[in-house]
Amino acid sequence: MFILSDEARAHILRNIFRFGITGLALATVTWTAYEMSVRPLWGHLPLWFFTAAWIIVAMWIMPEDKHGGRLRSIREMSFFGVASTLAFAPYNLFIAAFVAWLPVLKWLEQHDRRQISTARLVGLSFMAFLLWNILSTYWIANTSFIPGMVAFLLNAFFMVVVVWLVGILRRRQHPRFRSWILPVAWISFEWMHHHWELSWPWLSLGNAFAGVAELVQWYSITGIFGGSLWVLLVNVWLFRLLLSKHSSQSQSLLRRLAIGLLLPIVVSLAMFWSYQNEGEPVKVAVIQPNFEPHYEKFRLSGDLQITRFLQLSEQVLDSTTQYLVFPETSFSLRDVSRFHQFRTVIRLKELLRKYPSVTLVTGIDGFRFHDRSESHRREVRSYAANGGDTVYYSVLNAAMALDTATRDSASIYLKSKLVPGPEIFPYGSLLFFLKPVIEMLQGSLSHFAMQEERSTLGKPGLEIAPVICYESVYGEYNSGYTDAGARAIFVMTNDGWWDNTPGHIQHLALSRLRAIEQRKSVARSANTGISCFIDQKGRVTEAQAYGVEAAISSEILFNEKKSIYQRWGDVIARLSLLVFILLAIGAFFRKTERRKIT
Repeated sequence: MFILSDEARAHILRNIFRFGITGLALATVTWTAYEMSVRPLWGHLPLWFFTAAWIIVAMWIMPEDKHGGRLRSIREMSFFGVASTLAFAPYNLFIAAFVAWLPVLKWLEQHDRRQISTARLVGLSFMAFLLWNILSTYWIANTSFIPGMVAFLLNAFFMVVVVWLVGILRRRQHPRFRSWILPVAWISFEWMHHHWELSWPWLSLGNAFAGVAELVQWYSITGIFGGSLWVLLVNVWLFRLLLSKHSSQSQSLLRRLAIGLLLPIVVSLAMFWSYQNEGEPVKVAVIQPNFEPHYEKFRLSGDLQITRFLQLSEQVLDSTTQYLVFPETSFSLRDVSRFHQFRTVIRLKELLRKYPSVTLVTGIDGFRFHDRSESHRREVRSYAANGGDTVYYSVLNAAMALDTATRDSASIYLKSKLVPGPEIFPYGSLLFFLKPVIEMLQGSLSHFAMQEERSTLGKPGLEIAPVICYESVYGEYNSGYTDAGARAIFVMTNDGWWDNTPGHIQHLALSRLRAIEQRKSVARSANTGISCFIDQKGRVTEAQAYGVEAAISSEILFNEKKSIYQRWGDVIARLSLLVFILLAIGAFFRKTERRKIT
């Protein structure tokens, strides 16, 4: 009688499990692909599609060993991806951020000891980061499927490059400094991700606390990079504690861990209870028109849309209202220099004449025309007119201020943090060979129009920061508005592209961090929601449900006070970059010295 060994039996069971999970995942991919092909809006379907696809890849690329190494690796990668996701809005399980990085630290430690190869370190990290990107930002695919998938892969690639560099430097660095390499390298990467044309800083670790703003009031001093440093240091200390074999060392690490975890929370709660919102009360009305962007907003007539705006505005305006806020791209102006001739603007000015104290701040899109002398500018496009002349123009996503005094010219602010793909072709001159791909994906081969410096809109002495959509993700960037004299922040956005998914909730939460960093009140107008007000502590009031028409009004405080963060900026990120460079140089010379000795 043939008897299987325990090892053979375990191998068969693992393969049965492997094929079973793969079959379920393949069925999920097939079902979700079909549903997305027939449904106009996808909701959470991309989550199930991409997660199931990730499971299939993980099941078949992870190497197996006699100890069940494949399943162990998948568990570790899944732990990282799930824990990192749960730390962010809308789940707000912030404590998960303090343990999420333990698998990555384990892989780095194994790499230091030559227990795993560099290729395996990179493979494990890439799959872990990819899962994090999918679970946290799958809703990007609701805007455009292929670019969404590219975003997951590209961002995971950037992240794994950091871990690869950290792995190399740790092997060459003195053991005393190894623990510092990951924190300073990762924060340097996050800072870079805020500043280059491929910018996508949504998953910066400091953003994990956006849903629990009460715990990070000290962002008014450090900004989000203080939160990133907090997360990484706690993970490093916890990992060292788990590895510690000596009681004295364990006690020291335990004290450090307890203080490092609890002290920032205690300080933040003390700041939260002691800080008093300050400034001049100003009554602001916010409109949420709820035009579905995929199939409604850009197909309805302008008259129907302006009628809804006017009806909603009439519900909340009175003689004491000083500001009225509409969302991003509320109206299209074919030529912004002739804005006063458009029927939409004429009807808006009729409304403002009824409420002369009101200044309207609204998002617009449209075109600005240029003469030949400006044709060399990157954002300027051209076409041949009917008469054979070449017409030069730029496309803009902008905000405009209107009041009863507005005549032939209006104050306009140009959105200047552009979304890679839809609004900018990153490094187009360098990546020119990708132009056919960008065109196929309906991306932009040229910049939208931008402006170099931040500027304000609105009433003299009560100027506001006209923050358009993606711009609300950037901390130090928003300090530019305060430098220009902004007393409050108006966020104009259209989050309906993502459907009713966590995307719009996360985006709102990030505005809470901007309120704390700048200590400025926020009025938020979102096309489909969530429109609301946010005070200087990051507390949300009058939040409107997603997918409904709404009009709200409230007094918010305008102040000219500058926070410490607004004065210092991202000093933690810059210091991290400096330390990373010094550690890299030290590792290089240490390796060189060893080679000379050997």
